[in-house]
Amino acid sequence: MSNIRQHDHLCRIRSRAFIFKILFVASLTLIISYIVYFFGGTKTALPHLMYVPIILAALYFGIAGALCAALIGGIALGPFMPENVALGLMQQPAGWIVRWVFFSLIGVLIAILFKGILSYAQEEKERSTTNLTTGLPNANKLSMDLEHLMAAETEVSLLGFRLVNIDEINQYASYDIGVKALLKTIETLTRMVSRPVYSIYANELAVIVPGEDLQQARQIALLFLDEMKTPLSLDGFNIALIIKCGLVQFPRQTQSPGDMIKKMSIALTHETKESELQVYDIAIAEERKARFDMAVALLNALKNQEFYLVYQPKIDLRSERVVGVEALLRWEHAGALIGPATFICLAEELGIIGEITKWVVRNSVAQAVCWAHAGVHMPIALNLSPKDLKDQSVVRYLIECIEESTLDPRLIEVELTERGLFENEQTLLQLLKMLRDLGVKVALDDVGTGYNSLVDLVVIPIDHIKIDKTFIDHIASENYRVLVKSIIDFAHNTGGEVIAEGVETKEQLGILENMGCSFVQGYYFSKPLPLNELEAYLSASHGGQTDAAAPNPRVYH
Repeated sequence: MSNIRQHDHLCRIRSRAFIFKILFVASLTLIISYIVYFFGGTKTALPHLMYVPIILAALYFGIAGALCAALIGGIALGPFMPENVALGLMQQPAGWIVRWVFFSLIGVLIAILFKGILSYAQEEKERSTTNLTTGLPNANKLSMDLEHLMAAETEVSLLGFRLVNIDEINQYASYDIGVKALLKTIETLTRMVSRPVYSIYANELAVIVPGEDLQQARQIALLFLDEMKTPLSLDGFNIALIIKCGLVQFPRQTQSPGDMIKKMSIALTHETKESELQVYDIAIAEERKARFDMAVALLNALKNQEFYLVYQPKIDLRSERVVGVEALLRWEHAGALIGPATFICLAEELGIIGEITKWVVRNSVAQAVCWAHAGVHMPIALNLSPKDLKDQSVVRYLIECIEESTLDPRLIEVELTERGLFENEQTLLQLLKMLRDLGVKVALDDVGTGYNSLVDLVVIPIDHIKIDKTFIDHIASENYRVLVKSIIDFAHNTGGEVIAEGVETKEQLGILENMGCSFVQGYYFSKPLPLNELEAYLSASHGGQTDAAAPNPRVYH
C-alpha cells in the first residue's frame, strides 16, 4: 500500500509541475507582449524577447510545445500589435508573418537541439547507472534508489552477495564460464527475490528488500544461499560457487545510502567461519577500523624507527653455555607492544614483509660485526618468512650485507619454516645453494607443524632442525616423546643436530638430555632479551666470557 501511495503522490507532483510550466510560458508571453506595446510597438528590437518563452516551451514540451508558443507569440505580436503605438501605425502583413515564421523555425530547431541534448544526457545517465558487463543497475543506481526509499522513510534491508571464487573459475576454467556462472547466479537471485538485482562489482551483487524486517530479509538470503549450494553444470564443467552474504538494515543500522553500502561491504568482506551470511555489527566495523589503523602504522613503522630486536640465547646442553642467539623482531607502537603473530601476517598481506626482513638483516649483521670487533663471535639466527623466500632480493640483500661487512658468514644463520619449504620448493634449492656456498647456516624451524615429509628433509640441505614448542609442551606424553625421539635420531643419523624450542621446565630439559638433544632454547634458561640485558646475561653466565665457537654440526643432505 505504501508503494501505491508513493506512486499517487509522484503523479500529483508531476501534474502540478506540468501545469506550472504551461502557466509560466503563457504568463511570460503576455508580459513580453505588454512590454513591446508599452515601449512603442514592434518597431523596436523588443519583439526578440519572444524567443525566451518559445525556447522554454521547446525545452519543456518539445516540438509541439515550441510551435504552440511560436503561434501564440506570433499572434500576440501580429496584426493586433501596432508597429508604432504613438503614431497608431499598424504592421504590414508581411512583417508579422515573417516574424511568426522565424519564431516557428527557431522553436523547432531549438526543440530538436534540446531533444538531442536530453537524449544524450539520458544515455549518459543510463551508462553511469548500468554495469556494462551484466546490463544490470550498478552501485550509482543502488545509491539513488536507496536515497529515494530513505526519503520516504521506508524500512529497507540491503543484501550484498559476493562470489568468492569467481577469479579461480576464470583462471582454471575460462572467463566465459565465469561470466555464465555470474549470469546464472543473477538469474536465480532475480527469480527468488522478485526484485531488481544490482551489479556492484565484477563479483558482487546487491538486492534492496523494502518493507521487510531484518529477520525476513535474512531468511530470503539464506534460501538463496541454500539454492546456490548445488553445483552449476556449464560447458561440461561442474562449477561449485562459494557465495557470501552481508546484510544491513535501515533505519536500525544506518542513516544514509553511502553509509549503508559501506556497511554492507564491511559485513560482506568480514572473515568468519561460522556462516556464509554476516549481519552488520558495530564490532565488525571497529575491528576493520583497528586493522586499517594498524596497517597505516605498520607502513610508517620503519620510517619512525619503531622496530627493535631482542635475542633469545641458544644453549649447548653438553657445556650449558650460550653458543648463539636468535634475533626476534619486536614492534612498539604508541606505547604498546604489538605481537609478531599480528603484524608479520599483516606485513605479508601489505606486501612490505621484504622491507621489514631487510631491516632485520641489516641490523643483525651490524650487531654481529660489532660483537666480532669486540672479540665476541656470537652467531645470530634470522627468521625468513615464506614471502621472503619468494623474493630473491631478500636473500641477495643478506649476501650483500655479509660481503660488504666482511663478516664471517658462519656467524649468520637463517631459519625457514616448514610452510616456507612447502610453498617455495622449486626456487628454494637455488636460494639455499647461494647461502651455503657463502657459508651461511640453514635451520628448519617449527618442525612437525608444517607439511613436509622426512623425504623433504633429506633432499633439502639443512644444518639444524628446530623442534616446535608444541611438542616440547607435551613431551611428558609417551606419544610426543616417541615423535621427538624419532626426530632427534633422524637428525643424528644423517649427521645433523637438533634445537628444541620452548623449554620451560627442568622435567622437559631432563627428557631432552636423555634423548640426546644437543641444543635448547626457552624460558628455563632465558626469555628473549634486549641487547643490554643479553650482554649482561652473557657476562654472568660465562664469567665475562662467551664461546667463540658456534655449534658446527655436519651438513646432512
